[in-house]
Amino acid sequence: MNIRNQVTANNSAILSTISQKHDGYPFGSVVPYDVDEQGRPVIYISTLAEHYKNLSVSTKASLTLVDPFGHRSPQAHWRITLLCSFMQVAEEEHTMYRESYLSRFPSAKSYQETHDFFFFRGEVQGARWIEGFGSMGWCSAEEYTSEFLDPLSYDAPVIVAHMNADHADVLERYVRLYLPEHVSLLGPKTSVVMTSISRESVFLRIFSPSKEVDCSIPLPQRVNTSSEAREMLIGMLQR
Repeated sequence: MNIRNQVTANNSAILSTISQKHDGYPFGSVVPYDVDEQGRPVIYISTLAEHYKNLSVSTKASLTLVDPFGHRSPQAHWRITLLCSFMQVAEEEHTMYRESYLSRFPSAKSYQETHDFFFFRGEVQGARWIEGFGSMGWCSAEEYTSEFLDPLSYDAPVIVAHMNADHADVLERYVRLYLPEHVSLLGPKTSVVMTSISRESVFLRIFSPSKEVDCSIPLPQRVNTSSEAREMLIGMLQR
């Protein structure tokens, strides 16, 4: 399992910090996050947040990601916990991180009107990954940073969200065109979602009344940008 790709291809997680108010208990809450070029998670939090208060005393935290499409059987699907040391980003680096963060979360622009929001960057110390029943392991910080980063990983959340929100019919057509072995699952009570995309493949999950099936469709050729992916996804309908 390529942990860095999964972390980069998602944008929300459970951040758990060490509570100062409740005697060292772990405190978890959902946070959106960005990722920098080294694969380090970047969060934008207010001084009013419990996380800010906790990280100001202890930098130790974990960031837990789960398969966003695994609601039927969460333990059967992937999840990742990053162990991180979160430090506030230096003032001279703010512009770089702000531009990247706001490109991923445009609604956060309004936070700038409040002067108590700050960026924190997590230095990854290691990770625990579980890909499903019986497939799991630990990943060191060195292994994490050296993993191959697919060029589409960072843009994957936008592509996936767009396809699932606006092109459900297209996803079903992909099944009919490229996955004939699964066509029998299609019907009025079946849904097809895109779970991810890489430079080489589209990943789908079919939810039928009786079961769910993960499948992939190889792209006709490699793509390296979101615009190339868009053209490829359109072209695949011409078969």
